[in-house]
Amino acid sequence: MSMKICFVAPRLHTNQIPIIRVLQAKGHDVTFVAQYIGGSEDHSLVKPVQIGYTWWFARKLSLYRKNNPNPDDPFKFERQKGAPSYWKLLRYFSEQRTDVLIVRDHHLKMSRRVFIISKLLGLKTILYLQLPKSELEQGLHELSILR
Repeated sequence: MSMKICFVAPRLHTNQIPIIRVLQAKGHDVTFVAQYIGGSEDHSLVKPVQIGYTWWFARKLSLYRKNNPNPDDPFKFERQKGAPSYWKLLRYFSEQRTDVLIVRDHHLKMSRRVFIISKLLGLKTILYLQLPKSELEQGLHELSILR
């Protein structure tokens, strides 16, 4: 039985490519929703979909970039604070009819919104963490609260 599986993460990271390759080899339809496109990404298997931000956050991001032209991590503000509107997410996932959502890093605003939408739509959802070992215990505690 083939499933439609959608990954949701800040960006398509190279460590997700082998997982996507195996799922596609098994006949599953894999899509990817990302907040932004990184410079070193491999889009040969799947092209990430960017849903876009709320107009309010897009304005804040523009001001942030103007006032911080060379930050140490150019995507940190966007990754931590950015998220599409609930309506855009609801429309996207309603139209896609995804069987399973795989959502990375529940502590990010976008991931939380996707999780809420997945519950509203009754979608099967897998939350996973990708944290440094030093932060793992706190992340697991936060994840247990979502049960």
